[in-house]
Amino acid sequence: WAAVDYKEAVKSKSFNVNYADWSEVNTAKSSTIKKVYKYVDWEDVTYSSLETETLDEINWARVDYKEAAKSKNFNINYADWSEINSAKSSYSKKVYKDINWKKVDYSSLDTDTKTDINWAKVDYKEATKADDFDLDDVDFTEVNASKDVKSIYKRFDEDILETASVDTLTGLSESGKLSSQQQTTVDTLLSGHTAKTTTGVADGLQAGGRQKIRADVIDEWSLVGSGDHHMSNQGEDLIAKIYGTDTTDLTQSGDYLI
Repeated sequence: WAAVDYKEAVKSKSFNVNYADWSEVNTAKSSTIKKVYKYVDWEDVTYSSLETETLDEINWARVDYKEAAKSKNFNINYADWSEINSAKSSYSKKVYKDINWKKVDYSSLDTDTKTDINWAKVDYKEATKADDFDLDDVDFTEVNASKDVKSIYKRFDEDILETASVDTLTGLSESGKLSSQQQTTVDTLLSGHTAKTTTGVADGLQAGGRQKIRADVIDEWSLVGSGDHHMSNQGEDLIAKIYGTDTTDLTQSGDYLI
């Protein structure tokens, strides 16, 4: 499979990357490997139908991510980020550069992906523009050890900081990497968590509409079920309760109660 002309093969409607023996491709001479990965149309790959063996044997450091990102079913969970990080510096750097971090679906990142991504190499100018970007996903041990730490922290404005959990805010506060303005914002957010527990929850619920409440600022809560009912003296089903406050349509989403 290292000798196949992929420039021609990809023109066939029946060609599928699952047919190739990627272990053969990856052990060929360097120029051959480079040519194979260049000629595969990574936009046309159906990533959701890749077999386990294919996923394991593709060298994810050599995939063209500018092309892959154009595929409707590509997401970065398919990539082997440990392989990318251990690749030659030029390949690893290119992968992180070519990923469109604004279009990453951060809410669907699996545990391995979150762990294996080198968060010091992410483009935060792009990432922080994503609606679901979450500071809680970031490994700040990697970021704080990076030579680019100042430019990374620069991207964390007040709107981004407000989404962080108490643990993340505490780590940021103690990092020594925040600007004076960011430090003030973070310390204010941390001091406000106690107040949110006693007043912010009830006020938010009474405001109506789709409210977003951090579960980690509530001392005690339990999610019981789902539906349109609320706790009442008439014996209706309990959907959920933040102790001391009866609620309607309250469900859990990640770190939040919605």
